[in-house]
Amino acid sequence: MSYLILLETSGNQAYLFSTNKLRENVGASELTWCAGTHWVLDAVKKAGGEVLWDDDLEKMRINIGRGQVKNGIEVVVATSGKAILIVDKKKSATDIVDTVTRRALKEAPGLDIFGAVVDYDPNRDCIHNKIKEVHECFNQRRGERAGPLLRHLLLPIVDLCASSGRPAADIEHKQNGQSLSLASLHKRKAAPNWTKRLQGILRRQGKAKEAIDLWFPDNLSQMENQFEELDWLAVVHVDGNGLGQTFLSFDEHCGTKDDPAKNKIYINALRAFSLELDRANEAAFIAACATLSTTQGTVRGRPRDISPIVPLVLGGDDLTVMVDGRYALAFTVAFLRAFECETGKRPALSEIAKKAISHACFGAGAGVAIVKSHFPFHSAYELAESLLKSAKQVKIHLGSHGSALDFHILNDSSFTSLVAIRERLTQGDTYLTAGPYVVSEATTDWAKTHALDDLLDRVKAINRRDPESDRHDLPNGQLHALRGSLFYGETIANAHLNKLMGRYGDFGLKTMCENETTPYTLFRSHHEGAKRETRFLEAIESAIFWEDASHSEQNDHV
Repeated sequence: MSYLILLETSGNQAYLFSTNKLRENVGASELTWCAGTHWVLDAVKKAGGEVLWDDDLEKMRINIGRGQVKNGIEVVVATSGKAILIVDKKKSATDIVDTVTRRALKEAPGLDIFGAVVDYDPNRDCIHNKIKEVHECFNQRRGERAGPLLRHLLLPIVDLCASSGRPAADIEHKQNGQSLSLASLHKRKAAPNWTKRLQGILRRQGKAKEAIDLWFPDNLSQMENQFEELDWLAVVHVDGNGLGQTFLSFDEHCGTKDDPAKNKIYINALRAFSLELDRANEAAFIAACATLSTTQGTVRGRPRDISPIVPLVLGGDDLTVMVDGRYALAFTVAFLRAFECETGKRPALSEIAKKAISHACFGAGAGVAIVKSHFPFHSAYELAESLLKSAKQVKIHLGSHGSALDFHILNDSSFTSLVAIRERLTQGDTYLTAGPYVVSEATTDWAKTHALDDLLDRVKAINRRDPESDRHDLPNGQLHALRGSLFYGETIANAHLNKLMGRYGDFGLKTMCENETTPYTLFRSHHEGAKRETRFLEAIESAIFWEDASHSEQNDHV
């Protein structure tokens, strides 16, 4: 008899975005990542296994890929916030869960991590079904115990944490004597390890490919001040398409369904799939960072070009970053395209993708919330998450191999939920938005009418300048007047458009139209009976952000 272990964190977003302090955000990210990797592998060694942890993440993954180690312990999955293991002894199972959860209580107070263990007979049980069972056990048992917030109560009356509002536990003298909660103190303590780990990823990618020069600052206070001085900050949330369903039917895709004799094949395939997914995600992130403009800073006493980005979740098929808002859209597009490329060229991923989604690679959806820099991070994340759900609708029309993004630039903080925002941009059966936008190659009629390239054609026309005068071909005043007419209805907006066409049609205004003959219109229906929508509003509101990214690329090539 063997035992199957699941260790997983919950409520990660609330834990990551509980404050607006960057050091605490990245510290929370580091602790969440450690909970499913470093601490689990340390617990394996303590339970009688071998040393699997290594500061070099690639060496760590090679160690995990070896399979079963001493004392009958085998790591199947070890990624940010989640681990699955198989052990031969029940005591080993309980010891590993006990070690990891106790360490979380001490080193990451406020982190919600829980473990579940089920019996597993390799000769009789199909491993895929047992993994489902341990997840069901996890969900049932987790709901039976109190959450982490109840561990630190406000009664008796105590001072409040300066950054989170939770009960204060101590004073951090480095920060002007601020009272901080236990969770905030430990997040700040873990923040330097985040810098070290991310810098290691950058350097490893540089050695594996051609040299790269991407750096994160040692001084997180400096980065925090840098972000606070930005006009626009973006939260980008990306999630793979079809990965969840692929895991649910993984036994079918690797040819082991209902056959205990093939359990070892399943375990090896799942482990390789998980490890390659982490590698693909990191490689796509590095590729996307090339779109960012950098600022001069210091790393370990040496001048470096610092990237204006903070990855908070970078594991599996998930990516959550905070980034300079000016470059968020170009970064996201680059990541989505790189993610498709990376998952398509790795055999462990591509072979499963061919069977699961009938395509050689996986796509992803992305939500991009661009807000003012002092806007609450958690609210920006919630908006990005809603935009992500919108973007993932492309699976209906394009399949799980397609990638798409949806975005919003939040000028008015009175309405922060996507439902309320989109309701304000709806007039009867007419919509002033047209997202999500398909980043992948458009292979269906729906995808072709939602292709990002069509939006970018409009953006290019808006940003185009006369090379001699450096003035926009389409005057900003006229464009914004046309933008204002959208809110008076389709008839008035189109009348305004046709009035301007005689003077500005050949200067790019025709690019804004949804038809090629008079009378021109800004609105379209992509099939009979569908809603009327326009791409003009999103083009004009996002134009400055694409323009900044374009200037950055030009400077990089000089």
